[in-house]
Amino acid sequence: RMAGDALRQALHTALVHAERLEKDGLVKEALERQKEALTFACMLHGDDAVELVPILYTLGLLFYDLHCYDDAVEHIQQAMMLYESHESDHPETLSGLLLCLGNCSLATGALADAVKYYTHVAKVLQWTRGQEFEGLVAVYTNLGLAHLRMEQPEEAIDVLSKAASIAEASFGRDLGLLATVY
Repeated sequence: RMAGDALRQALHTALVHAERLEKDGLVKEALERQKEALTFACMLHGDDAVELVPILYTLGLLFYDLHCYDDAVEHIQQAMMLYESHESDHPETLSGLLLCLGNCSLATGALADAVKYYTHVAKVLQWTRGQEFEGLVAVYTNLGLAHLRMEQPEEAIDVLSKAASIAEASFGRDLGLLATVY
């Protein structure tokens, strides 16, 4: 019991420090603390526990921030496998995982994968948040960008029009934001 309590405390401390470091813009240092947290979580819960999903997800985001896309994808895919193997039903988690995979795919030029992930995350967000959810603006904008890079202008115009429509409805006619979407 004491060993478990010590591990729980070590895990908590590592996660708190990682969050503070990330907020301070110290991404590499936050990454190291998050890796420690993953080690403690594995010791506490096992290597295939659903409790690892948020830690793996955060590691993926930190690697993404450092432009280490292969490492980001590896950690996000691990999180996705655990999420699916435990039949989790947390749409916010699923949409975050899919969005990160889409962003990594777009950044590395894996455009067909980016389209697949962005399309999936859009469906999850539409289902859970509605057709006009403002979070869809970024998803549709990136999806449109992927279509443009794939030389699919009709598909790009379709999703960018959706992004613009939601942006106008959600944020008003903010010309800076709309210029980004258009």
